[in-house]
Amino acid sequence: KSTFINYLANLFFDGSLTNLKVAIPTKYLSTNLNYLHNEDDLDDETKSKTLNCQCYTFQIENVNFNFIDTPGISDTGGYLQDNENVDKIFDTVQTL
Repeated sequence: KSTFINYLANLFFDGSLTNLKVAIPTKYLSTNLNYLHNEDDLDDETKSKTLNCQCYTFQIENVNFNFIDTPGISDTGGYLQDNENVDKIFDTVQTL
């Protein structure tokens, strides 16, 4: 999901292979766009990265496109964390 948001950032902001636009940091790339994010433990491949929902808004010709980066289901924290993540997703969608 986070990779898809970064793909969209490149699409909306005319990124290229030599000028990547990064909305959400990864293990190898730092953020270079002015978006809030909540990624954690980028170097620890055994843990889930996205802890909370975050809405990313891209605009073309005064039309807003909202995309939500969400914590995953089948989280490394187990089924109790999955239940919490589903609640976070529902709460975020209700605010849009």
